Amino acid sequence: MDKKAWDKLEKEYLDSVPAKIERIKGFINALKKKWDKETLTALRFDVHKLGGNGGVYSFMSVSALCKELEPELVALLEKFPQGPSDPQFFSRLDTFLHNIKQGFSHKTPISTLIIVDDDEDLLKMLTIAFTAEQYSVITFASGKTAVEDLTQSKILSSADLLILDRLLPDMDGIEILKAIEKKFPSHCPVLFLSMLSAETDVLSGLKEGAIDYITKPFSLDILMQKARTLIRKAKE
Repeated sequence: MDKKAWDKLEKEYLDSVPAKIERIKGFINALKKKWDKETLTALRFDVHKLGGNGGVYSFMSVSALCKELEPELVALLEKFPQGPSDPQFFSRLDTFLHNIKQGFSHKTPISTLIIVDDDEDLLKMLTIAFTAEQYSVITFASGKTAVEDLTQSKILSSADLLILDRLLPDMDGIEILKAIEKKFPSHCPVLFLSMLSAETDVLSGLKEGAIDYITKPFSLDILMQKARTLIRKAKE
């Protein structure tokens, strides 16, 4: 999905948020008047959906708030018709609503990617593609600049994936990887993206510490799926 299409989808979602919050507020107010299993079930599912979709659109605080509340709602459903034992339960639900509204005013990138490649068109394309999925993307067009910045700053320590080209004008991607490994032995996962497709090239990249190796030309969908998988596994 390109950035324009993503922006349109995100706008449509944000436009629907006030109604979603009002719906949850309505369930809460109804439960204050009558402890009803159907209403409690509806509240639980709406909180679940809001948390999941909020996370997709990078409203991570919203996702966290919903994930924190949902187990309590599930527990209440399991022991229904017994009501909440906490006298502050409804007060906390009101606070939850307030915090949810605040949460939709601040987006947090899902993950941070670093891409090192001298092909400016490719960098632009990958930046648009990953940004559209709410990733924060940092790019370098030369190996020397990448090594200098990545070994002298905290950029690498906050990154979730490093995508490296092998054939840069000033150095091999493996040289970059070695320089980073020397400075930061526990660097983030590395994926090589290269025209060098011989078995020896792929093996040399993997032996130097890369987690995966994709040869050019490549499928953007496959690259992005591999990136998602590597990031997810690194965070487990």
